[in-house]
Amino acid sequence: MGATIDLVCAKYINPSSFSGENVWVKQPLSPELVCLPLAVVEISGNFGTVQTKAAVCGNHLNQHGRYLLGNKTAELIKGNLGYNFLPVEILNAVQTRSQVKAAREERGIDSGDAKKGEDEVIIVSSDAEDEVLIHALQKFVPELALLRVTRENLINAQKNSEEIKSLYEQAASQVQVTNQVYSLEKELLVKNREDKLGNVVKLIVVPEGLRDPIKSLCHEGTSAHLGITKSKDNLNRYFYWPNCYRDMEQFVKTCDQCQRAGKPNDKKKAPLKLVPVIQEVFTKLNIDACGPLPITSKGNRYLITVICMSSKFPEAIPVSDISSVSVHRCAVKHL
Repeated sequence: MGATIDLVCAKYINPSSFSGENVWVKQPLSPELVCLPLAVVEISGNFGTVQTKAAVCGNHLNQHGRYLLGNKTAELIKGNLGYNFLPVEILNAVQTRSQVKAAREERGIDSGDAKKGEDEVIIVSSDAEDEVLIHALQKFVPELALLRVTRENLINAQKNSEEIKSLYEQAASQVQVTNQVYSLEKELLVKNREDKLGNVVKLIVVPEGLRDPIKSLCHEGTSAHLGITKSKDNLNRYFYWPNCYRDMEQFVKTCDQCQRAGKPNDKKKAPLKLVPVIQEVFTKLNIDACGPLPITSKGNRYLITVICMSSKFPEAIPVSDISSVSVHRCAVKHL
């Protein structure tokens, strides 16, 4: 399917090319998200010049190449060319033995010569070039950023929020210590949380107007509509706001797609049936075993109880053990 965003090595970007925007990137086979800065780049070639944005990563990309082309830039290049610029290769098809035999009969070759070349594999070229074109597995999504908000807008939203305004003022007035709960990172309000390994994780305190996209990100989309616990874990990695767990739980419970699809562990209810009427006594018996009890003089320490379901007549038979052999012998003898 390709990458959803372009990647470029940091050593090939000038500092003036940075746009001041950031984007969260999820690498293959990694559950963690990485925040990378965006830079404006120009790509030139036989297709012309295309201006786009690319996420700037470390120098480790230089081992495999300078630039990783994403789906968005590929669509722009295709639009400049006006046609599919990727070369189409002619595929070869392998003929089966029956196809080889039919082809030899058409050419008038006798059966003796056909037996000599029966085990040969003939590769023919296919003229149906249109059949080798592979369409994209999904439609291209041009949106790259998770949230359309800049750092300055987020800081202003935190300052103007009625719910977290007091937390912002509290963090701004505090003396910078290592064990404080809330702190300011370049005027951005964050919450300091200690994970299971003892590392301090900084969570962004989200104001009211930006919480719905965050909840949708942690539950829908690439999160694949996870349950309440895992959706809370996704939220707890990067974001926080007062009563965020309660809001996340309510968001998952009211998800329309989850309500329609249901849960795979839901058990189907058994249909109601009428209780059968017993026509004659002693036709249906309820047998059970009781024990261990104190050992009697005959060595019995268990009771086989029998109750008639219609007349409620009880019977108790002492046995030494409740193995299958003893229970079967007791049923044949007394019942």
